[in-house]
Amino acid sequence: MHFADMESTPTIAVRNRPNLPVHSIKPCIAMSRTLIALLFVLLWVPLAQAQTAEDLFQQAVRVERLTGNTEAAIALYEQIVEEHSGERELVAKALIRLGNAYEAEGSKKAENSYRMVLDMYAELEPMASEAASGLARVTLPPSTNQNQLLPGGTVFLPTTEGFEFWGAAFSDDGSLMVSNDEDSKDIVIYDRATGESQLYDYAPDVPTAEKWVEYSRLSPDNSLVAFGSWVGEGDHDGEIRLLDLKTGEARPVLQLADYFREIYGIEILSGNPQVHDWTTSGDSVLVYLWATMGEGRDVYNDLAMVSIRDGGFRQVIGNGAFDGFGWELTCLSSDSKYVFADLWVDDKAYIDRIDVQSGTREHWREAKKGQKIALHGCTKDGQILYSLDRFGVSGLFVGDQEDLLDSNVDSRISLFPQNTSAILSSHEGDVAYYGRDLEHSVLLFDVDLETGQVTGNSQVISEGFATLGNFSPDGDKLVFHKAGSEGELVIKDIQSGAERTTILGNRHAAFSWAQDGRHIVATGLGNQREVFLYDSEDGRLVGSIPESDSIRGAGPGLTATSIMMSNRATRCFFSKDVVSGQESPYACLPEDSPNNLFLRMAANGTNSVAIAVDSTEVKFYLITSPEDELRLILSDDNAKAPISWLQWAGENHIVWGRRDLESAFHNSGLTSLNIKTGETKEVFSEIQEVLRLGQYYFSPDGRRMVANVDTCPDCFGAPSGLTMVHRALDKQQSSN
Repeated sequence: MHFADMESTPTIAVRNRPNLPVHSIKPCIAMSRTLIALLFVLLWVPLAQAQTAEDLFQQAVRVERLTGNTEAAIALYEQIVEEHSGERELVAKALIRLGNAYEAEGSKKAENSYRMVLDMYAELEPMASEAASGLARVTLPPSTNQNQLLPGGTVFLPTTEGFEFWGAAFSDDGSLMVSNDEDSKDIVIYDRATGESQLYDYAPDVPTAEKWVEYSRLSPDNSLVAFGSWVGEGDHDGEIRLLDLKTGEARPVLQLADYFREIYGIEILSGNPQVHDWTTSGDSVLVYLWATMGEGRDVYNDLAMVSIRDGGFRQVIGNGAFDGFGWELTCLSSDSKYVFADLWVDDKAYIDRIDVQSGTREHWREAKKGQKIALHGCTKDGQILYSLDRFGVSGLFVGDQEDLLDSNVDSRISLFPQNTSAILSSHEGDVAYYGRDLEHSVLLFDVDLETGQVTGNSQVISEGFATLGNFSPDGDKLVFHKAGSEGELVIKDIQSGAERTTILGNRHAAFSWAQDGRHIVATGLGNQREVFLYDSEDGRLVGSIPESDSIRGAGPGLTATSIMMSNRATRCFFSKDVVSGQESPYACLPEDSPNNLFLRMAANGTNSVAIAVDSTEVKFYLITSPEDELRLILSDDNAKAPISWLQWAGENHIVWGRRDLESAFHNSGLTSLNIKTGETKEVFSEIQEVLRLGQYYFSPDGRRMVANVDTCPDCFGAPSGLTMVHRALDKQQSSN
């Protein structure tokens, strides 16, 4: 698509959607007696054994979340309040949970619970703040606008069905929100005061499947929306468009192909345009532009300023060929002098302050080793909001745009649930988020692959979220990676519970044992396009193999220091030793197999599976040795949901999950394949009924499964709205 082709102005269809009711809560699905019995088997501490206040509290939370039995949970919370008055912090937490439960039922008892916290435990944070917010909610007079923020309070913004939170934004004054509709691909404007949403179809003559919107931003006077879009079939170079909210008309401002032709002298294959911010004068927009040539590492991602009057553009900074990774969000300082951007460079993470005129970069904040860092917004009074993770954010930090690095101690706001995501902020300092209290755990199950049943109690391997690795070849140890301040790699002995910790940082996506039970293969993230081999006993890096768009790693090879690789260009496989450099070639995929491919190694280190997939079909091929041809072991319909996680279970079974279409992080079901008989079956359905299952691995004998699980079914699937915190930057809401 060329700029000249976009001169005609499309007609915009404007549609209204009714607002959803505030505080709408989905009813829990009733469980059968059998399922409830299984649930209590999976709980870590049986109710009958709960003795301490902490035990009671954890049991109450699990009963409430997993079974939906609010009455039973309320009884346990009340027992804590009555019998454990000396445990002040736990009693305050129990009162908050009581208030939440009563509030969900519409009971006036919620007010009493919140008032008790404020009267008796006012010094305890964040419970006191939560109680104040709860009390404000339940005591609002009927005539009060429920979307109005009270000082220090919170409010739930219901938005509308299909509202996409990722990439959404507030207007500068915080009165409106803008995003795109997941279903229709229209621009959505949500009005906080009325609770109503309007949809703007910027390309009414184009089928929904052939258009997309990314990162929309409202102008300072709320009259225009600048956004990135793709329109039409096939590969797209994308463009920046401008929507007039009064007339409903949209026009192109910048064609990506024009930008990259002018800046780099290249013709791009496809691209991705996003609008991140407006200048305070409203005459230009800050845009993120990504493009690829389609082969090798010819990938470019730039920040640029674009005039909304004539489409003139100027590169702020370019980082072609992955010189830095990040930029999920950038924003302009209050005087439009600087761009703030989060970046990963080598193995370090920064928020950089970039001079708009010169492109000069300075490190504004630097994450400690192992930490990620995420930018969330710039305010009109010169404050920058950021966190030390992208997901599961519990605290937001606030720093001054003029203070480079740690010249001052930044304020930390502790007002968010443990699993907050998609944090948005207005220039006024209001903050919104979605995500609710959520319990992450790594659990170990005893399983029977033949029957597809759980055969015993679960064992807690680790509390909190972890990047999970597999069992050691002897089945006695597990490896996992804690996404903490230092990024600890943990080797855990299953029988004794003993742990050995090595600091690797948070730049790895997956781990697997080599067949010698000592070395560990780790896949790098982002700019770190390598597969690494570590010594598990001392954390020493043994060697690595660079990756590219064509060469990808899959796991341990045939020797203790080799890594199995795939060549996407030739569709062949090989094992490479990181110490000697020796390669052992394997067979190639048949020409008639689907185009995309990846690998999974067997737990015993001798077999692997090549998976070829496209939009309609997935084929599994067994790889046994360098001398043998690949053997087709399964051809399956891939249209109902994509394969999201596949692992060997013993020597004869493969188990895979279908991606939950409401969440990229979880599986909607598990299927096993017996490679000897060809039989497939659905397995472990009872686990799926109780817990959301993420990564999982099986022991070498296939009798145990370790899995990442959580117990909040609606947390990240399709949230019905955002929780908004009033003026989160107020000092009384912050602590250093």
